[in-house]
Amino acid sequence: MSVFGLHARRLNHCFVPEESDGFSEMVSLWRRRRKLSDRGSIVSTISLPGTWYLVPGTGTLGYKMNLPTRDSRILDSRVSEDENRKHKALLFFAFRLHCVGCLSKPFIPFLSFLIMMISRAILKHSARLLSGLQQAQKQSVCWASTLIVADPGPSAPTCAAVTAAKQLNADDTIDLVFVGTQAPQEVPSGVHSVLFYKSAETPTAETVAACVADAASGYNRIVGTATKFGATVLPRLAALVNASPVTDITSVIDSSTVMRPLYAGNALAKIQIGSESPQVLSFRPTSFDKVPTEAVKNMTEKPAIVFKGSKWQGENVSKSERPDLQSAAVVVSGGRGMGSGENFSLLEDLADALGGGAVGASRAAVDAGMVPNDMQVGQTGKVVAPKLYVAVGISGAIQHLSGMKDSKTIVAINKDPEAPIFQVADYGVVGDLFTVVPEMTQKVKA
Repeated sequence: MSVFGLHARRLNHCFVPEESDGFSEMVSLWRRRRKLSDRGSIVSTISLPGTWYLVPGTGTLGYKMNLPTRDSRILDSRVSEDENRKHKALLFFAFRLHCVGCLSKPFIPFLSFLIMMISRAILKHSARLLSGLQQAQKQSVCWASTLIVADPGPSAPTCAAVTAAKQLNADDTIDLVFVGTQAPQEVPSGVHSVLFYKSAETPTAETVAACVADAASGYNRIVGTATKFGATVLPRLAALVNASPVTDITSVIDSSTVMRPLYAGNALAKIQIGSESPQVLSFRPTSFDKVPTEAVKNMTEKPAIVFKGSKWQGENVSKSERPDLQSAAVVVSGGRGMGSGENFSLLEDLADALGGGAVGASRAAVDAGMVPNDMQVGQTGKVVAPKLYVAVGISGAIQHLSGMKDSKTIVAINKDPEAPIFQVADYGVVGDLFTVVPEMTQKVKA
């Protein structure tokens, strides 16, 4: 279903299929008198089958319809410009008529008075119509469609972004844009169509942003993920589409209000999203459920818009048989208390006993050289929200807590009973980790 708002003497946006040659071939307009809010106005209507509805709290008449084609774009209606032009012409005519009345007053007083009264009435009427139209344009609320920027790695973050987009508006048409060397084989369920920009080599963040900006025409929301990929691409994209992004959203209150953390998660800000289009938003994947994936059904392929100012040189990826930290159901992390990297084998044994979970680390352990950087959990590392998080030898610095406190169940093991980690833990064990962890592993295996 596609949704667009209709306002006083104005069709705000309209979906037109790519195959159509013009606005008039798809939509026929007629006018009828209708009272919206507290003023009488003329409403533009369409002849396609659908259902009228009143957008709550806006005084705006909306219309839902099914489109016969999957590829669509939003075109600005010419109705608004025509009506603006007519009202302004009427306003200037009334002003000139008023001037004629003033000039003729010394010669023909009665006719002058009559002309001035008529011109005043026309002035008042045209000014009211023009003001009402401009106000309706400013208060325009249109839910059209959402474009999801797909992550190149695992599909879990993108699946969470689809869930977040549906929470903003369940009636939105959700499309997916993917930039890469190979077309995706699976996409999150609920995606209407996929636009694939094929690149000869691994695209840089600038190339991805340019491709998404090219695809973004007509969408009122561009949604990405609050991952390292999203944090690199979305700021560049926002600059290209002249939008102010709202990033790292953790919950959706309603269609125009969201929550995001501040000060490493110590405060939550309630953000009111403006009505300007496009809106650039990023959602924290660990805060939303993941929709299932399905095979790609509708996909359009285009050549990538390559940014010449930067070039992909390569990447170093640590390969592991363990699940990815951000998608694992169980995460066992170690901190400075582990002493050395060799002792992380204790955590691997515990993770295996718990069903093959992922192994992470605090920033202190990473900075000490115990484990590689890709294992870091926290504000400057990876944000996780598994069903079970076991923190071993981690004191609980605020930067680490901001990256794992959304976990469903938190178990802390530390010899310091005053460690901050116990303030967020559901279960705590005060003791020597080198004694507690092996004993816990044996009991879990048993």
